Amino acid sequence: MSTGQSSTGPPQQFYSQTTTSSSPTLVIRVLNPMSQHRSQSGGSQAGGGLFPGGPEFLLANDAAPTLNELLMYQTTVGVCVDQMIFLLNFVGDNPLQRPPRPSALATTASPVAIWRVAAKAGVELARWENYLGQVKLKKANNDLHTA
Repeated sequence: MSTGQSSTGPPQQFYSQTTTSSSPTLVIRVLNPMSQHRSQSGGSQAGGGLFPGGPEFLLANDAAPTLNELLMYQTTVGVCVDQMIFLLNFVGDNPLQRPPRPSALATTASPVAIWRVAAKAGVELARWENYLGQVKLKKANNDLHTA
């Protein structure tokens, strides 16, 4: 084995695929398992989603959510949206057609207000997932017609 080669096949194969033949089709192939995760897991009321192990509003006590728990959830939702934006930019999507970024804020520390904001953040994340799915489908249809 020469220097720089790995003894395991799949990681090297994945690396060479992503660096030498990056294309919208390859990105769509990578996204397929991600989008199927939600239908298999069922998601959650204020979370779940496109990315395996995606954001869920996890609480120490369901009856008394804290602003810190909400902030952690909102940060995770923001990271997921950033990942989707990266993928959308990679496939050449028009940024002007995208949904707005999640922006829900809790104005009080009451459990009801926190749950409402968490639910709204989950809905906004679902809009992004839906949009990404539509772009993915459109790109796949375009690839079928050009092939």
